[in-house]
Formats: sequence, C-alpha cells, structure tokens
Amino acid sequence: MIKLFKNLLCLSLISVFSFFPTSVSFANNSMQTDFVIACSIVQRHCDLIANSFSKFANVNVATVKFSSGRMNEELRSETNDIDAWIGGTAEHHLLAAKNNLTRRIFPTELRSLVEWSVDVWKNSDNRAIGLYSGTLGLVSNTKLLRIKDVQPPECWSDLAFARYKQDIILPNPNKSGTGYMLIGSLYQIYGHKEAKELFKGISGNIKEQIGSGHDALLTIANGEAMVGVGFAHDVKVLQEEGHDIQFTNPCEGGSQEIGAASLSSQSTKTNTGDMFIDFLLSSELQNELANSNFYQSLSNINTRSSKIYTEYFPGKSIDYQMYFFAQDQIRKDMLRYWNGS
Repeated sequence: MIKLFKNLLCLSLISVFSFFPTSVSFANNSMQTDFVIACSIVQRHCDLIANSFSKFANVNVATVKFSSGRMNEELRSETNDIDAWIGGTAEHHLLAAKNNLTRRIFPTELRSLVEWSVDVWKNSDNRAIGLYSGTLGLVSNTKLLRIKDVQPPECWSDLAFARYKQDIILPNPNKSGTGYMLIGSLYQIYGHKEAKELFKGISGNIKEQIGSGHDALLTIANGEAMVGVGFAHDVKVLQEEGHDIQFTNPCEGGSQEIGAASLSSQSTKTNTGDMFIDFLLSSELQNELANSNFYQSLSNINTRSSKIYTEYFPGKSIDYQMYFFAQDQIRKDMLRYWNGS
C-alpha cells in the first residue's frame, strides 16, 4: 500500500511539472500555488519579484520561464495556468493584447509612470503596461577578439562581414523577442531591399540561433562565439561577474526596447492580478530591483535612476517603431524574410 502511494505521488508530481517546459520555482518553498508568473526576464530578478510579492500579498507564487517570442503560444493553450507575464519585448505583449490573450488592467500608479510606459498601456487597449526600457546593441567577446586579432563590429551592417563567418550566435527571431527586435531594427534602418540582402549576409555568418536572447548573450560571454547582440544592462551585469564581454552602440544607433507586463485573460485570480500589477509598478518594488543590479530604466518616476545609459553606454538610438512591428501580418512577413535568407 505504501509503495502504491509513493508511485501515485510520483505520477502526480510528474503531471504537475509537465506543465513547465523550462524552469519552475516556488516562493516560500511551497508546492501549493496561488499565483503563477511567467517570466521573460532573468531568473534572479523574476525570483526577487515573486518572493517580494508573495510576502506582500501573503500568497504562494510559482514562476515559469519563457522567452517572449513563445509566450503568445503558451497563452493560447487552454491548459496553461499562467496568471501574469512580466518582461520581454513589448511587441509580443501587444500581439497578445490584439488576440485577446491578455485582459484589461487599470493600474492605480498611472500618474507616477513615465510616458513610454503609459503609451504601451494606451496602445494595447489597456492590456499591457511598460515596466522597463533598455538599448539593444552589438556584443563581442573581448578575449576571442584578441586571440583571433579581429576588430569588434561597430555597425549593425558589420554583422555581415566575412571576418565573423561561423562566429556569430544570435537569438532566433522565431522564438525570441530580442531576435525579432534585431531584424525589425535592421529592416527599419535599411529598408526592404537592403535589409533582405543584409539578412543573407548575416545568415552566412551565423554559428547558431538560440531561442532566448539572454541565453544567446551568455554563449558570447562564455566564449562559444565571438559576436552577437544583447542589451547594455545585461552586458554590464556580465562584466561585473568577470566575463570578457563588451557592448558597442551601433553606428546607426542602438534600438530602444520596452519591457512590459500583462495579465492572462484565462486567469481567474482577478483581484490578485490587479494587486500584482500595482505592486510591480510601485516605487518600492522597483527600487528593490534597482538595488539588485536591475540596470534597466524603470517606469516609476520615483524609482532610483540607472546610470547605465548615461555613464557607461551613452550613444544615439533609433526611434524603433515598436507598434508597427507588433502587427501580426508584419511579424509574419519579417520572419519570412529572415527564414528565407
């Protein structure tokens, strides 16, 4: 009888964890879950948010990790248990909003938020809110550059140079919000014809495409390839951890990301969800993030400002047309251009 109970318990745990295709963690070390947060930010900051909210709201919180490019697919699943989604490029939050995969939110903190944060809310039919912003640019492993006696890329177009052949690792635009933002930026800068030619040149240099932008960045930091792309705030953290990595703001201009937050339309935790959004946008939580090497520019005007983009990585940026690239048909066209290159 005891053996039978153990077998049934094992099967039950397997069925619980089969929902989570990537990593899962539980606040308060409890298997009982009151609220599930899907994270498209690095795990340590996801855990910080989950643990802080768990204490604040006295609820047990679980987190699951997905790249933003996969989240629309996950939210479409009738069996998903996701209540909230934080992080990842806003384009995919906007796509989810247009497909009614997320529900309307009405944050009490709107007057305390910067303009770009509220713009996301207005342009998503009130279904997403801007949480942070950052700059996408070029990334190089400085140790490999020295060994191979190669200069780092200075412009987006340099990614097509023959000297980087089979030495570029990029996030896959089909799965990664960072990857999709990259090809959107190139398309915006160079136009249809020239961008498609650039896609071909870059594709010939790619060693591997990885499903997550941060995972792709880590491969560069770990010396698995010489060149890639990434956000300046993530590069700063890796530098502080001792990695031989550098960020270059492209000569054409870096691309401005907005990371967003949304609530699943399938969630039944309405009150907890509303409380979570207000908590996420509060200066208290955002200052806690800022004090934990979360170097993005945060959305609450009363949050301690990050100096990453003024002191460490200053440079010009393009006016990235996020709302244009958040259209379903445009996304399909962009991926078709990239996949066919």
